[in-house]
Amino acid sequence: MSVIDAARGPKLQTYNPGNLANNMGVWITAGDSTITFDQAEDGPGIDFGTDSTDNDCATMAAAGEVVPVATTASNFGFEAVFMHTEGSTSAANWFIGFSDVTGSTFFGDTGALATMDAIGIYKVESSLFFRTCALNAAAQSGETTTTAYASATQYRIRVDARVYADGVTIKFYVNEVLIDTVTGFTATNMTAMQPVVAVANGAGAAETLTLRQFVPYANALAA
Repeated sequence: MSVIDAARGPKLQTYNPGNLANNMGVWITAGDSTITFDQAEDGPGIDFGTDSTDNDCATMAAAGEVVPVATTASNFGFEAVFMHTEGSTSAANWFIGFSDVTGSTFFGDTGALATMDAIGIYKVESSLFFRTCALNAAAQSGETTTTAYASATQYRIRVDARVYADGVTIKFYVNEVLIDTVTGFTATNMTAMQPVVAVANGAGAAETLTLRQFVPYANALAA
């Protein structure tokens, strides 16, 4: 975090740790499965996933709160590049974004998200469409978009959130195409959210997601 000298103007709090997919040391893993957590063999990045035990779920979270303390001059978000080849067709679950929850119950046995504060893009079993979520201490209430998801395809996803007096406006992008917008969002525990990647299987097949890039950021005028 950096702070501009007050004599030069308002204090600016920033969070910009760079590409977290290039630094395995910042991630803390959790879950009830055998976690594959190795430097990707076919290029820079991290391979992360579950074993083949049905409904296993695993998460990895990067230490550090990223959402600025309440201010109307804040923006935060992330950009990620990833690829996931489904172990069992249309039976995998994954999430990339910010959340205040980690561990084996992140996804339920049918792919529902647990009760949490979260902002991110995800996919659930029995569906091949991107979903978006902006959750305030709630279980799955995500939006199913009309943007199709294809296994074994590299995607660039981006979330940009702007904090206003009446709440947060969040825009969700896949390959730089806007797929959803949420306005007036608030979350009780929003400042506790951290970068999180979650993977779960739904049909007894090992699932591995390759994360090439995860770049979170936040900027806020200090209160």
